[in-house]
This record gives sequence, structure tokens and C-alpha cells, in this order.
Amino acid sequence: MEKVADDFHDSLREQLLGLDVVTVQRITAFGAAAALAEFPIGEGKEQVVIIPASDALDVIGEALSGAGKVILMKVGRRLKGP
Repeated sequence: MEKVADDFHDSLREQLLGLDVVTVQRITAFGAAAALAEFPIGEGKEQVVIIPASDALDVIGEALSGAGKVILMKVGRRLKGP
């Protein structure tokens, strides 16, 4: 996983010259994205379900059928590249 992160950071540096990329351990990508977008992950007693993206669509469907928000982690691994 560390190799993937290093490659990602190298790619960002190449594309955005002058960008200082910092990795903050234990901060999830969905947490950082929500903070940057000023989008609350959960408020009050709202239910939040956080699961890894799965090839088993029934697992995702079950999570989506409940109340509250569903956050899928590691979706990038499921995306098909060119």
C-alpha cells in the first residue's frame, strides 16, 4: 500500500509543480474529502455505515437499504482504467 501512496504523490507532484504534498497518518480519504467539501459525514444521531467497496453487490445493496449515509472505501480499486 505504501508503494501505491508513493506513486500517487509522485504523480501529483509531476502534474502540479510546486505542490507540497503531505501525508497525514490515520486520516481517511473520505474524512479528508468531507472536511474539504465542508460536508458532514454524520450529524446528531444519524446512522453512518462505512464499508469497503466489494465485488459482492448484495453487501453494498444491504448497506444502502438501511437508514443514514453509506460510505464506500477503496472504490478506486474497483474502477476500470483505460
